[in-house]
Amino acid sequence: MQFNLRSLLLVLFLPFISATTDTCCSSATTVNVDTLITGYIYGSEYNYFTFMLVKGRSYTITMYSAFDNWFDFFAPSQVFLMFGDDQWGKNGIITYTATSTGYYFLRGFSYYGAAGSYELVIADISTCSHACECI
Repeated sequence: MQFNLRSLLLVLFLPFISATTDTCCSSATTVNVDTLITGYIYGSEYNYFTFMLVKGRSYTITMYSAFDNWFDFFAPSQVFLMFGDDQWGKNGIITYTATSTGYYFLRGFSYYGAAGSYELVIADISTCSHACECI
């Protein structure tokens, strides 16, 4: 039997990206854009957040930590959009232009079940020349 790269990735990552019926959206903590959020992940647990994005505006979502983190990003309809990971580093990051106005969701966790503190920044970069200027 022969696998292509896409099939292999789906087999490996589908458990992480498919479940939108978990407690993601009902237990999410509401946070504000352009605010530093700090937290702690205990091993294999998930931390859930929801935040308002405005259609047509661009955002950078970054999760900083001393461990290898990862986050899943969901639309207001709770459909998976993408994941944030810097591939082999310790910070998850994505840039996204909102396709609709509403409350989006983020599910953050540590890769390999590590525990530790993190910082999360959801920056509106629509009017900034550099994402750090928006915080």
